[in-house]
Amino acid sequence: MGVHVNGLTLLQWLLSVGISLVSLVINFLLKFISEKWFPEMGDENKDDVVAAKEDYSRLLKFRKTRELSSSMRQGNFIKNKEGGSFK
Repeated sequence: MGVHVNGLTLLQWLLSVGISLVSLVINFLLKFISEKWFPEMGDENKDDVVAAKEDYSRLLKFRKTRELSSSMRQGNFIKNKEGGSFK
């Protein structure tokens, strides 16, 4: 199927609206199914949560170090060239 020169044809409109209505009907039906049939999301081991927080704090410290920031290196490189290196 291609796209009509003046936009979507009637058949293309009907197909797109029909497919979207099917997803709404499926979502409505899923609301009535008990949650015990679905896996629980977000249940994490406490040790993993602590390890992730420690990793994140190390990443923040890494980001804040002056010598590892590429924008700071570039700024220092440009400052070093002010002595007339580009004559």
